[in-house]
Amino acid sequence: MHRPGWGAALRIAASCTLGTVVGFIGGIMLGVKLQLVSWQSASIGAAAGLFLGWLLASGLLMSRGDLGRIRAYRSAILPAFAIFLVLAAAMFLVPFLTTSAIGQSLGVDIGVFWKTLGGGAVIAVLLGAALMRRALR
Repeated sequence: MHRPGWGAALRIAASCTLGTVVGFIGGIMLGVKLQLVSWQSASIGAAAGLFLGWLLASGLLMSRGDLGRIRAYRSAILPAFAIFLVLAAAMFLVPFLTTSAIGQSLGVDIGVFWKTLGGGAVIAVLLGAALMRRALR
């Protein structure tokens, strides 16, 4: 089996990142809709984000035809977890950027959330692609 190129690794990492973001936001919205406490909503979002991102990455690995089911699941878990951690850190930084003296002097609005999440997503895709290539050696 050959190692996937950067194009394939970037596609898999981008899909994993998109799945993680959708799972995060969807899980948090579900928790809010169920009127749960904020940490419970965040926990549901974190679990849904990690699970959906991991499933998308392993599904794409299996669809390439190179890997079996177990090897695809095992190869996708570390990149999916790294992507999850980068996106969680980006979301964690948003309140500090909006409430700091620098953020208040710049007149920060909701755009900071999306800019921070977008920057985190770019870092997550690049890190995920590098880890995906390494995991498939």
